[in-house]
Amino acid sequence: MSTRKGNVVKLDDMLDTAKESMHEIMRKNSEKYAQIEDPEGTADLVGKAAIMIQDMSAKRYRYHQITN
Repeated sequence: MSTRKGNVVKLDDMLDTAKESMHEIMRKNSEKYAQIEDPEGTADLVGKAAIMIQDMSAKRYRYHQITN
């Protein structure tokens, strides 16, 4: 991803992709999928959690101190 070259991935697109991926994985196990009350909502929540975990586990190259 390079913003200078115009290769920008918007957060909305990233969240939609994560949700779709999680929903597809969930559908593979039909027994468990049938037990979930809200599969779309669950896929959305798990997708968001996956993005948050990935973001928080990435190495930080710079330390920014925010002061008032």
